[in-house]
Amino acid sequence: WVASRELAEILRPGYPNSLKGQPLLLPTQNTVLRRSVEMWLERQDFDPNVSAEIEDSALLKLLAAEGLGVAPVASIVLRDLQDRYGLYPIGALEGASMQFYAISVERRVTHPAVKAISEAARSQLFRI
Repeated sequence: WVASRELAEILRPGYPNSLKGQPLLLPTQNTVLRRSVEMWLERQDFDPNVSAEIEDSALLKLLAAEGLGVAPVASIVLRDLQDRYGLYPIGALEGASMQFYAISVERRVTHPAVKAISEAARSQLFRI
């Protein structure tokens, strides 16, 4: 979960209970992230206060940056969200996950641009 700096500082100490009653900015129901978030909310026994369901992930981040609510995001992009949107982490959605796919018609990636993207994803996004 992320929010504006001010809201994140208030909610972080009591996380996850601090989210109860907070306005949640959620992706629409047709997304994998939304299903993961709903399962997490059920495990926490939360009755969510959904203030908006947003299809566009950039709009979701902008609304959170304006202090209008708390938004779930993939942890892999936290540093970028802080730099670009001024969003700060509140806490992790333990057990929630997302999958990323790169699909190619070729067995081996030979196109230089596709190869560069694939290698960057392996080295930067998925380093463990």
